[in-house]
Formats: sequence, structure tokens, C-alpha cells
Amino acid sequence: MTPTPAIIHNPVLENFGKGEGADIIAQLIANLLKVAFSLVGLFLLVMLLWGGVEWMIAGGDKEKMTKARGKITSALIGFVIFMSVFAIINFIAPALGFGFLQILKIQWPTP
Repeated sequence: MTPTPAIIHNPVLENFGKGEGADIIAQLIANLLKVAFSLVGLFLLVMLLWGGVEWMIAGGDKEKMTKARGKITSALIGFVIFMSVFAIINFIAPALGFGFLQILKIQWPTP
């Protein structure tokens, strides 16, 4: 009797690598989008905090405050662009028949 190979189970990517070719590609796109959304959100948070700290330690120096305000403004513009891309993907993908949005389940962590 031949031993069965061990199966590695990842609870985050439950069905990754299972299904037809189109399903696997849809899962890959959804997972890449999840990673991209997470990284962009983390980068936004870091930029907002960095700009806020720079503003607090500026000590009334107009040049430093302008630089910090620029960082915060750039981060907020990036956030608007990011949310626009997310909205466009959610609006256009179903109209074009892409099925990866059902796989792209962004869930909030629960305690």
C-alpha cells in the first residue's frame, strides 16, 4: 500500500489550487488583490502617521509644517485613488463576467 501524500491546509486560502483553470486564475487574482489592498492600507497608515508626527515635531517651523502637510495630503489623495480603483473593480468586473469578486472576500477580523 502506498502512503498518501500529506496535505497542507491553509485556512486563509481554503480552495487555492482547486478547480478548473479559470477558477485557479480567478483565485490567484483575488489573492493578489487581497495582498495589494493590505499593503496599500498599511502604507497609507504609515504615511499618515509619519506626516502627523512630523507636523507635531515641527515646532512651528513653516517649512517643516508644509512638508508634513504635503505628506498627509499625498496619503489622502492616494487613499481616494485606492478606493476609486476598488470601486471601479467592483463595478466593472461583474459587468465583464469576471468571477474573482466572489472569491475576493475581504473580511474584518473578529475578536
